[in-house]
Amino acid sequence: MALAFFEGVRPGRFIAILFVGALVINWVWMGVSRSREARSGANAVTVTAVKLFEDYQANSASADKTYKGAVVRVTGNVDRVGNDPDEDPSVTLMTNSATSRVRAIFPQSARGQLGKLYRRQWITVRCEGDGLQSDVMLSRCSLEANP
Repeated sequence: MALAFFEGVRPGRFIAILFVGALVINWVWMGVSRSREARSGANAVTVTAVKLFEDYQANSASADKTYKGAVVRVTGNVDRVGNDPDEDPSVTLMTNSATSRVRAIFPQSARGQLGKLYRRQWITVRCEGDGLQSDVMLSRCSLEANP
């Protein structure tokens, strides 16, 4: 019954359709497994908030190659705990700039944990780099325990 859809399709095209379908399934599956690997942070880039910000100020294109889309472990001092415009909890880390910061966006489930943070507290976050907007942006963050 399923092959009735392909009735009248030449055998060469049928094989080509199956091949393309297999490629698409493989491509989707590899994308899913790579994103899981990235979230696990096996190869996380470790950097301070100050260094991350300085890298973006020096050369944002080069910094994007290193940090954007990568799992990044960022350590730094808390400047502010609040919400982003979408009402997701966020932590802003201090930099050497008077106006720009490193902003880490967390899932709603982290709200209680973030409520215990205080200004100038030294923390480490594990996030995915999102590049430079007005601040250096990090998403999908989790708070790590500091020794």
